[in-house]
Amino acid sequence: MQALVICINYHSDADTEAFVSDLFRQKSCDCVRVVVVDNSERLWIDPRLALLGAVDDRVKVLNARGNLGYFGAAAWGLQQHLSITPLPDWVIVSNADISLTGDEFFIRLFELYPDGLAGVIAPSVISTRSQIDHNPIMERRPTKTGMHFRKWVFRNRRTYVFARHLHWLRLRIRSKFSRVMVDRIPTTKRTNSVPRSIYAPHGAFIIFHRSYFEWGGTLDHGVFLFGEEIFVAEAVRAMGLSVRYEPRLIVFHQQNAATDLSRNPKVARYAREASAYCANTFFR
Repeated sequence: MQALVICINYHSDADTEAFVSDLFRQKSCDCVRVVVVDNSERLWIDPRLALLGAVDDRVKVLNARGNLGYFGAAAWGLQQHLSITPLPDWVIVSNADISLTGDEFFIRLFELYPDGLAGVIAPSVISTRSQIDHNPIMERRPTKTGMHFRKWVFRNRRTYVFARHLHWLRLRIRSKFSRVMVDRIPTTKRTNSVPRSIYAPHGAFIIFHRSYFEWGGTLDHGVFLFGEEIFVAEAVRAMGLSVRYEPRLIVFHQQNAATDLSRNPKVARYAREASAYCANTFFR
């Protein structure tokens, strides 16, 4: 089986370098190819990134020469890869600030899903800040009322900031009562540790089986940033595939490259646009 990892770099060269190194420490890494899309709006590729492709022909570093957004960059990187290489069995879209536990991630993926029984896999994405699992980010499909209420909340600056603070408060409370403690507790005994079908995967690290693309799925999200989870969930739903939460596959999210939404007006605008797009497109 073959896997393609598309890593989106946005001024996170050290994180990207460490992540690629992590990937090639894995067993079965000869089955893995990596495309790094540099989204950092630079005219040149940072020497550290360029060296990744220079010393290992399994890595291709592409300069977007602008910021294409998260899925925008992933879609462009996939398109460049497929222009010269067939579609692999698995396509992984990832943030740069991800690390892998152990050295058997791909062995487990290939053994657990030899026939690609799920269109999309949501692994355990463990926050190194809170020690909680980001997945499942959405267990069930939200209601039309809930999505349009969210759109209204994000439209106003004050309600938006309040909602963000409430979100982080909920995460802190959840982290106190639902700590994953990966190093101490076996996978089978962790919170939410049962593999199952869910609505949406967390966007920091999403695993797509080739069937997602063969059945008509795409990475061409309708907005610049945010809402990727809803976009993927609705594409999977429309195709009759499934999103599978798989806690036996574990990655760590450092959140070094995460954007502080409440302090950045530009990013807040992206969040507002994404919430409106998702509500108006998928929950009419």
